[in-house]
Amino acid sequence: MIETAFARRPRWTTWLFVGLPIWLVVSAAVAVWWQMKKGPDSDATPPDRRFVLHVSEKLVREDLHKLRDLIGERNLSTPATAKNLKRAASWIAGSLGPSNTGYNVRLVPGPSDVALIHVTLQGKSATPGIWCVTAYDSARGTAVEADGSGVCAVLAAARGIAGDQPKRPIHFLFVPHANDPASPREATGKACLDLIRSAGSATRVLAVRGMATGSSLLLTAPVRQDLPADSITFELATPEISPPGADDPAAWFPHSGFPVNSLTTGTPATDAADPSAAALARSASTLLEFLRRLANH
Repeated sequence: MIETAFARRPRWTTWLFVGLPIWLVVSAAVAVWWQMKKGPDSDATPPDRRFVLHVSEKLVREDLHKLRDLIGERNLSTPATAKNLKRAASWIAGSLGPSNTGYNVRLVPGPSDVALIHVTLQGKSATPGIWCVTAYDSARGTAVEADGSGVCAVLAAARGIAGDQPKRPIHFLFVPHANDPASPREATGKACLDLIRSAGSATRVLAVRGMATGSSLLLTAPVRQDLPADSITFELATPEISPPGADDPAAWFPHSGFPVNSLTTGTPATDAADPSAAALARSASTLLEFLRRLANH
């Protein structure tokens, strides 16, 4: 009786039992082949553009608030201000890291157990890159002064340029000791120089300081060497500025062999102690475009 029932089963059911598994296997193979041909995440936003945050007054104001009001004075003068210096390092690293801007943050051990913070925007070629250096400590008794505005401007520029693919690499380096006279400046300078040389030297080093007074960039000499021919669009000027002092990272590389400039928007005497977020956002935008020109020159 069992054989009779099987014999009476319609032929199409036999094709269904045999053909359906074959069709599933073939269709799965075709889907895998098509996905491999199309490439992974071809319709997704490229990772290096996913976290680009364009320079805005709102973000700059938030950064100023965090640095000045939430973190405060940052140096080695007291246990509390030394703790704030490390808090500033954590904030900078977190702001630029994978979950926010998307950079691979490198923490380089520095003097007094405080890190140098290094992020790199890779270039299309392996040529020496542009280095943008700023100090995130503060002088004693202050929370945000010349270099505090420099930190906020460099942070904004690093976020805004994160999706670029420049010809040359751009390195952003935040250093812990410059503004406090009692800090280990010489050891910090040596750590910076070692880091730059380990990365293959530099086409230019920009020591970014006060950025709170406007959008015109002022550079110390040598200014014209290796700068883009059309950089005049950024209203670059060559004021009579005295040689960099001990609190200026530009003073750390006198015999490095690569061009070094201090970059600011005003002299220390005219730089605002309480920076305007609007003016600082304009300065950061100009810095970003200047770095873009340098890296593609």
